Amino acid sequence: MPSLVSARESAKAAASLSNLRQLGNGVMMYVNEYRGAFPCHSSINVPGRPRHRWADYIYPYVKSTKIYISPMVREDDY
Repeated sequence: MPSLVSARESAKAAASLSNLRQLGNGVMMYVNEYRGAFPCHSSINVPGRPRHRWADYIYPYVKSTKIYISPMVREDDY
């Protein structure tokens, strides 16, 4: 049984690294498209308009919300 637990943890760690790589790729694609500018941490709060954060800016390049949450985090942790 301990080897099964270790294998699961290794798989989660590999998936987490993959998520980080995809996030990094999304940021770099944004930077390339916007001539070296990184996405801002969040947009200005304007009444009546939704606020956008850095994850919203890179979403068109990653097209998955699953990469924003690490597989290492348990559901009861958040």
